[in-house]
Amino acid sequence: MGDRKAVTVIDCGHGNLASVVNALRALGVCPVISSDPREVDGARVLIFPGQGAAPAAMASLRQNGLDSAICRAVAGGTALLGICLGMQVLLSGSEEGPVTALDVMPGDVKRFKAQNRRLKVPQIGWNGVRHNEDPLFAGVSSDTHFYFVHSYYCVPAFDAAIGWTEYGGEYCSALHRDNVWGVQFHPEKSGSAGLRLLDNFLRLSKC
Repeated sequence: MGDRKAVTVIDCGHGNLASVVNALRALGVCPVISSDPREVDGARVLIFPGQGAAPAAMASLRQNGLDSAICRAVAGGTALLGICLGMQVLLSGSEEGPVTALDVMPGDVKRFKAQNRRLKVPQIGWNGVRHNEDPLFAGVSSDTHFYFVHSYYCVPAFDAAIGWTEYGGEYCSALHRDNVWGVQFHPEKSGSAGLRLLDNFLRLSKC
């Protein structure tokens, strides 16, 4: 795997980049971390990690034109994997605030509503992901556990869900549409299953 081309990791100032970079290096990838729209425009494979609040993340993306660069890259066929907040801002908007997101995948982001005291928000820890055999999950059994940290979840406006998780009700925890994938969990913090999923994405993106 040492001949794999570099993958561009988008840095909007709202992601845990070190864990993602370490996971990619374990897979033989030499990642390039960038907040430069020109490098995003020229990338062939993008990984977009994120954590924190959607309004702040979108403000950072718009400040230097990364929002437009991501949309151009997706429209041009660049493979992209959004992780956690990086998945959420791919949708149209969020309950987290009056924010217009990237609208790469039409849909909205909703906040968990605690229906009982046992349902803690945010969800922090390991939880199962039931999937539909999308190639992103090749070699990963349905209901395998991944690591989550989030208070909001995606509600796509079309049939893009490929993974579902139970937390006070079943919600979409993984998406796929054309050259774009998104996962609500953190594969870079999910052990061997997370590494397998990242490797699957790299193979799907011809990396």
